[in-house]
Amino acid sequence: MKKVLLYSILIWLCATACSDYLDLKPSNIVTDEDVYANESGVKTALTRLYIDLPIEDYRFDQRGGFNNTNYKFEELETITGFARNRKQDDGANLSGNSGNSWWNYTVIRNVCKYIENLNKYSAGMTADKVDGYQAEGYAIRAWYYFAMAKRFGGLPYIDKVLEYSGPSSIPSLEIPRNSEQETWDYILADLDKALELNIPENNPQGRINKAVVYALKAQVAIYAASIAKYNDLVLEDENTGKMVCGIPASEADRYYEIAYQAANEIIKSEKYELARSFDTNDLSENFRKIFLNVEPDKNKEVIMSRSYSYPDLVYRFDVDRLPWGGQSNPNSCPTLDLVEQFEYLDGTSGTFNTSAGSYIPGEFDNREDLFAGRDARLLGSVIVPGSTFQGELIDVKYGEINASGKEQTSAKYRGKYGMGEDNKTPTSMFQKKMIDDSKKHSLTEFDSDQPWTVIRYAEILLIAAEAQVELGHPEIAQPLINDIRTRAGLQELPVSAITIGEVRRQYICEFVFENKIFWNYRRWRIFDQVMGELFRPRGLFPMLDTRTNKWKYKVDFVGTNDLLFLKKYYYNSISADEIKKNPKLVQNYGY
Repeated sequence: MKKVLLYSILIWLCATACSDYLDLKPSNIVTDEDVYANESGVKTALTRLYIDLPIEDYRFDQRGGFNNTNYKFEELETITGFARNRKQDDGANLSGNSGNSWWNYTVIRNVCKYIENLNKYSAGMTADKVDGYQAEGYAIRAWYYFAMAKRFGGLPYIDKVLEYSGPSSIPSLEIPRNSEQETWDYILADLDKALELNIPENNPQGRINKAVVYALKAQVAIYAASIAKYNDLVLEDENTGKMVCGIPASEADRYYEIAYQAANEIIKSEKYELARSFDTNDLSENFRKIFLNVEPDKNKEVIMSRSYSYPDLVYRFDVDRLPWGGQSNPNSCPTLDLVEQFEYLDGTSGTFNTSAGSYIPGEFDNREDLFAGRDARLLGSVIVPGSTFQGELIDVKYGEINASGKEQTSAKYRGKYGMGEDNKTPTSMFQKKMIDDSKKHSLTEFDSDQPWTVIRYAEILLIAAEAQVELGHPEIAQPLINDIRTRAGLQELPVSAITIGEVRRQYICEFVFENKIFWNYRRWRIFDQVMGELFRPRGLFPMLDTRTNKWKYKVDFVGTNDLLFLKKYYYNSISADEIKKNPKLVQNYGY
């Protein structure tokens, strides 16, 4: 339906009909004044801005970018080491374009035009209405710039419509990059402006409301704080003297405080909470169902979501993740590196400490027993060998160990869904998180329509906790972290255990497959520590020992494409075309 609406809008905006070809006055052309003179027209203009929001959802990948309706295989999780695709190396690439190099000043022009036209032509609406729509415009502009700033650092910050009036105007259109600190501060200022204009608290789901603005402010500030504290890759524009990459370390605490205060506004409102009631008997199922039920009256964890609707607005997702998808399955197969992040319920580490090529100690009556007794989010996010999903046994087996102790791994010894070859899971596991379990085996390529959870309360708790740990106040972070831990069935931690390492692990366990871990690794500047040398994720290889009729798990690397993160990748490269159009742009370091 949204596609139909958009096409109708475009036709309406572009339509011209001449009732009298001798009449030289274009009185029947829809002008900006016509659009913005009434609320219906303003909503039409606002719809376009929302469609262009850079939300990294089901229709995003590195190659296709945002709102990509084609087949996707370069998901962000494949370059964190926490997932591998069916062809084992698809998408597993790091470069200066990782995360998609979204440099988009067309949308900036559109939102600036929206803000300016509201000021010019909105006399027909009440002041409160105008302020509310203006506030959304400022928040959307901040969102656009946020998506670019986390990719490129300092940006040419443009807050008005620039017009080309001939060759003599070109120098005024060639704007150099602001410093990275200025860029983040401008983004925060736009969000503050949205709050100053009293953005409505009750905008419908999918639109920006007051809580969303505070959430964005917390996200922006925590990102800037991390750059100030952890970044050591700096670049100065020789022509302006501005630091376009990097923020002075002295600014870190200021940004952490802004992040905490913004997150705390949401916490204090008591309008949101962690979802705990979808399944009170099975914590894993409770976690899984968070992403399939986003209506505000059913799920108070969701602060903002993006809706889809079959058959008009769909995407390709389930078919490429379920073992029986039938088209080209499966993508985003979880790795052992991910599994080991989930600790045991008694608080012990989830790491097996087993080297590649070796077996995990012990034998198991059932394949899924290896994963028992862990953080409930594991089985809410991952389909494991030997478990049941949609009423079917997930029969993944790499091979058998015969009576003489020899491994037999040819095709006839493998399970129904196989593994270790193209179009089979390379890791023995499948993604469960966000999969619609009501969709059965008759999947087609584009029939998924689950809502995407853009912002949820768990992230707000973690941002607030991270900020306070970084500011030296783990006692303030403690109840926030423990709220998240107990929802997953884990024990509460004492203040002494509330460390930045614990905060970061909670981000991973909570947000895997939500396109957030990649950006967290970037802002924490730990990618080069994890992948500073050649890194290859590991999988689990289930083997049936026919001598005991028990299961063993072998650990080994998956794929042939090692991941290597160069420090210059913390900032994306600016395309040569953009620099050609604007010679005052200085390229990022190392490109």
